[in-house]
Amino acid sequence: MNTILKVKSSSSNEIYNVTFSIGETISIKCNCKAGASKLLCKHKLNLIDGNISALDTNDVELYNEAMLSMDKIRITKLLASSNELDDKIKRLEAERKLLKKQIGINLHDGF
Repeated sequence: MNTILKVKSSSSNEIYNVTFSIGETISIKCNCKAGASKLLCKHKLNLIDGNISALDTNDVELYNEAMLSMDKIRITKLLASSNELDDKIKRLEAERKLLKKQIGINLHDGF
């Protein structure tokens, strides 16, 4: 099953095509710059998360059919892994900030 949905850009008047291909495997492609580079663009992510605010109103029924056919459990697991890494990165950035602050204090006061 191939479903092409029209999604409006949030930053311009562009309309992007997000293509759901659902069969033995699932692929979701977008023709925006990030999507063409095989990255997880906001257009694909929003649709996966159920945010259809940028979706062309004529495509809502097609979207609902595609979502019913899709194995969201696999995608949810992938996104959960990505979110875990995002959380780790935030924690490491906070640790790095504290370390840089401590280095600054040590350099100022002498070590």
